[in-house]
Amino acid sequence: MNQPAVTAVEANSNHHQLRAHVPTIVMAVAWMLIICTFNMPDRVDGATVLDPVALLKLGSRVASIAILTMMLWWNWDSVRGRLVIQSMLPIGIFAAWGLLSVLWSPLTGVSLGQVGSFIVLLLLAANIALAWRSDACTSRVFMHLSLALFVFNCFLLLSTILFAHLGSVVRTQNSFIHATMAGSNASMGFLVLLGARVIWGWRWSRVMLLPGLAVHGSLLIIAHSRTAIAATLVATLLIYILFVNRHIMWACLLFVCTAAGLYLVGDPSFEMADSLVSSGEGFVERDEYASVSSLSGRDEMWDEIWRSFLQSPWIGHGYFVSSETGELLVWFEVGNWTAHNILLQALVTTGIIGTLLLAWGYWRPARTMLTTMSLNRQHAALVLYCLSLCSWYFIWGVMNESILGPLQPEGVVFYSMFGLGIGSSANQIARLYSAPAVTQPVHSYADQPRFPGGLEHA
Repeated sequence: MNQPAVTAVEANSNHHQLRAHVPTIVMAVAWMLIICTFNMPDRVDGATVLDPVALLKLGSRVASIAILTMMLWWNWDSVRGRLVIQSMLPIGIFAAWGLLSVLWSPLTGVSLGQVGSFIVLLLLAANIALAWRSDACTSRVFMHLSLALFVFNCFLLLSTILFAHLGSVVRTQNSFIHATMAGSNASMGFLVLLGARVIWGWRWSRVMLLPGLAVHGSLLIIAHSRTAIAATLVATLLIYILFVNRHIMWACLLFVCTAAGLYLVGDPSFEMADSLVSSGEGFVERDEYASVSSLSGRDEMWDEIWRSFLQSPWIGHGYFVSSETGELLVWFEVGNWTAHNILLQALVTTGIIGTLLLAWGYWRPARTMLTTMSLNRQHAALVLYCLSLCSWYFIWGVMNESILGPLQPEGVVFYSMFGLGIGSSANQIARLYSAPAVTQPVHSYADQPRFPGGLEHA
């Protein structure tokens, strides 16, 4: 089908769109939020005296709110701003409910600090959505996230190898970076870089691919996070099913079948397979007695959290607070434990009301993204990638509080993608209302795709 002719006005608009980008200062905030997520070893949970790391985090959150609010005001556009607000209004109402829950929270400072971190992530998403003009903006966000995660994971990897005494990447509360968080960081770095290379094939992703996969893969193995590995495999499989050229997929299937046949010829007694299965079982169990059957003790945690939820089912105990006193006895230790499950975390902290608001907050923009997929192939590619990434968050959320927990890199990635999806959707809607200032270049896709065969099925 022939493409419509591009007028001089549209050409000038397209040139402007190709030059438009997410402001550097917004991406600098994303860098700061990713980097400032480590802990002070041996810090007492719930301590009222802030250590230097806690003060650094507090300062970064306050600075982020100020900077992102200023950037929203500075770059405000009435048409795009209205569309962004319509999409993000429900999740904003949930944030307001979280602020209100400070009034009945037994740990006022904890609730206020954590809901403040959530508001920072919403402001980051809003700024990205408001600034989005073309796939050059998508590339810029992906590149900065990939670089930030690569730098952070390099630091974790080196500290684990060279400075093990610092308590980096271990499974204790008194650690510089908990192994679970390290696993999610490695997984996020891998999936962001994989999406950039497989779907869009940007030049910078070619340069980063091998060193990035080496660092993220190594850290994922060292962190020994079973959930992160499983979620990464599922999301990777979805990305390849949706985007990789069908001929390549058949070639891979043929290779697997051929390799299986050769293996049967060389090892008919399956001795090597038995050895690998035994090694895999040891890796999954992590040498912990009954750790798999008890979900690493989460069954005990979930029982306590559910009983706590029933004490205040409608309004919860306050944002990020899991009991009416702010303390729960789990695993022979008293503390303000997280639920290790995103649904239970929402229920016990914000109640049924807050959980329904949260579901509404995610459903409205998701529905907008899905209904606008047919308008543009690049937009469809971004939405499908976000859906693939959501599979990771779904699996991760079953075993962790995920984006409702402390501010971590996985939350920065989620809300950055949230902002990209909303911004791209707003662009498609604006096109329907004949807004030339936000017109997507009709020729931009031809310069970008790496595997167009996959996108044709979108």
